[in-house]
Amino acid sequence: MIVKDFTRPSQLASAEASSLWAKTGSEESPSVGLSLPQHMTDAGSVAAELWDKWLSPGAKQRIMELLNLTQNEAKSFACWVAATHDMGKATPEFAGQLDSRGKEELRVFRDRIEEHKFNFPLHLTTPPAGTRCPHSTYSQSIIIKLLTERYTDDVETAKTIASIAGAHHGVPAEYVPETGRACAIFEGLNDKWHQAWQELFEMTLEQTGADQVLKKLMSGTKIPVSVQLYLTGLVIMADWIASNPEYFPMGTFSVEAQHGRLNQGWEALGLEHPWAAHIENSDTSDLYSSRFSWENPTLRPMQEVVVEAARSMKGGGMMCIEAPMGQGKTEAGLIAAEILAQETGRSGLAFAAPTQVTSNALFDRVKAWAQGPAGGSEPHTMFLGHAKNQQQDSFRYLQRADIFDSEADVEGKQSIRPNTSVARHSWIGGRKRGILSTFVVCTIDQILMMALQSRHVMLRHLGLGSKVVIIDEVHAYDAYMGVYLKEALYWLGQMNAPVILMSATLPAHVRTSLMESYAEGLEIQDSTEWDFDDFDSENVTEPSLDLDYPVIYTLTAEDGYTPRKWQVTAPEEQVTISIRQIGDEFTDLDKVLEPLEIGHGCAAVICNTVGRAQNAYEHLRAKFGANVMLTHSRFTSKHRAEKEADLVSQLGKGAHRGDGRPERLIVVGTQVIEQSLDLD
Repeated sequence: MIVKDFTRPSQLASAEASSLWAKTGSEESPSVGLSLPQHMTDAGSVAAELWDKWLSPGAKQRIMELLNLTQNEAKSFACWVAATHDMGKATPEFAGQLDSRGKEELRVFRDRIEEHKFNFPLHLTTPPAGTRCPHSTYSQSIIIKLLTERYTDDVETAKTIASIAGAHHGVPAEYVPETGRACAIFEGLNDKWHQAWQELFEMTLEQTGADQVLKKLMSGTKIPVSVQLYLTGLVIMADWIASNPEYFPMGTFSVEAQHGRLNQGWEALGLEHPWAAHIENSDTSDLYSSRFSWENPTLRPMQEVVVEAARSMKGGGMMCIEAPMGQGKTEAGLIAAEILAQETGRSGLAFAAPTQVTSNALFDRVKAWAQGPAGGSEPHTMFLGHAKNQQQDSFRYLQRADIFDSEADVEGKQSIRPNTSVARHSWIGGRKRGILSTFVVCTIDQILMMALQSRHVMLRHLGLGSKVVIIDEVHAYDAYMGVYLKEALYWLGQMNAPVILMSATLPAHVRTSLMESYAEGLEIQDSTEWDFDDFDSENVTEPSLDLDYPVIYTLTAEDGYTPRKWQVTAPEEQVTISIRQIGDEFTDLDKVLEPLEIGHGCAAVICNTVGRAQNAYEHLRAKFGANVMLTHSRFTSKHRAEKEADLVSQLGKGAHRGDGRPERLIVVGTQVIEQSLDLD
């Protein structure tokens, strides 16, 4: 965004409006802060850079479709909502709050405002405890007032626009027309405040070119909740960047300085370029070979059909892959994600697994994929999303490998580390911002939280709405989690974010329910034409029987949003499994494991409780010595991570007989063995 020349070319706003403050200075110089017009300009400018250089083309296209706007109109609107998010700081309650801190050097902020005859009514400046009104709520009320005065008196439409500013602190603001403290300012403040609001409003319209866009929207285009959430996430991101003095220093700056200020701030931030998937139209076998370094691979039938199905999904949609374990679903899902990202203009990938352990193992596999041709030539950010990610060695190492080398500054610009493909970014990371990384491997709760009314959930919508989302082990989620999963799929459908579900087995009615939720998010108008295997969700007596397996389903616009079944030839190799019942006595267990006493082999002993596993371990340890390992959830995080990494190294995909795989090993544990560890 380039600020246009005003009638006062040396300043952003009048002296009166410029006396309003947005940020105080550092501890060393607290009185050197940032004016409100300056911060509003910075926020709008950052939003423009994010729109042009960071947001995914597919997400921008979806916003344009939902709002019926052109590319330039949608950009202007996004920049305007970012620029106006802090209008509520032009109120006595915010402007006068520094009085209570008792620091003489902060008195200057209110003095500057009072010099220009702004009034500070006591009841609107220092309200009684428990009745304070956040400036985000004031922002929403002021914007509603200005929109309805300038365009139409459609308060409901104005509210859907203004609610973006109202929620920029991570929670929606309440708005009750003509009542409450937020609206009391309209009657209790003198004309100086009203003039300042009008001037700041006009300033943002001039800077962003949003006047005609707002006129168009205010003619009755209510902003869908999904767009409100996505754009609020963008506003939060732009606000946090513009509020960082390392990127946008405190002080007073002229109109002429704005272009250089923005460029310097953006360079200092150093965000990556968006990932642009590019998957060639080559033979399917060559595709897998190039992505996973497979030499002359013999592909599973499922892996070939996945590529065919993904290439048919030109407009995106949902894919469900159901195949036995050991068939290469992970690799197939990654190939499908690349194809869908290219077709739909998505700039990232989120891969969710049921547990921390599966996420840890998956992280290394996705990292290897992203470091190859799939990631392209540009470096990209990667994040492991769960509460104990610091226990995963490769993610910890990744955190030390910043995309930018601070020791290689050239003329004040940070240089990209040579040979960097995936790394962290110092600004993108942590519990709230990690989801904004290009490649995210996480536990399923990171996706489910998209459906929760949690603080800053908008950042989750911003991050996931721009990605292809893969959800693994869908069968592992219980009915309670399934409710949240359906809601999350609805929101992903709203943004037309491609989704890939993967499972070894999935009941037909569960698959149907998940696809219905995603389809509802796509806002399909004529639901009578849906054909979900003739499934009646309100009158279910027993699950429908579907004997096709392996199988792939897709849900796309090309197929009229009717789930399409892709037949997959059953794999040639067959595994014979024998099941027999034994007693609970350890003597019975000894009989089963007796062949290992004189020969070789590996065995898993899965117990229902940690206590039972511990007792079994002690019993077998006495017979087999060091050839017995114990794993369960009660070890310390560090110890458990070490044990699980050791297990995966000995029994995982990379271990083979004669090359890493032990000749004899008995693993005793709880269900963590079967559900959390990728073992053979």
